[in-house]
Amino acid sequence: MRHFLFPMLILLIMVPVVGRADDGDHLRARRLHQQGAIRPLKEIVALARKLRPGELLEAELHESRGRVIYEIELLDEDGRIWEFHFDASSGESLGSHLEEEEEEGEGRREGPAGR
Repeated sequence: MRHFLFPMLILLIMVPVVGRADDGDHLRARRLHQQGAIRPLKEIVALARKLRPGELLEAELHESRGRVIYEIELLDEDGRIWEFHFDASSGESLGSHLEEEEEEGEGRREGPAGR
């Protein structure tokens, strides 16, 4: 029972954050997907889960250096939050890292192959 308390606590804390997504972002993502400019979010989340199985906490779409990037956060079975970056057009993995450890300055970064 104790093993499930921490992940549940994280989910309860994160729900309000996820619920505050800007409607403009959602509409922009839908428009880009309909135009064929980006891969569907469902596909990108599946790619992230292949690298690290977990529950989706947050998904964001933003631009960086002329690229549209998906930022995905997953909560793994050990209660750790992993952040993934994918090129939204191709689905290419741009790397991942542990969210909590990054804030402490000890984040472990993983390259495009998830290693």
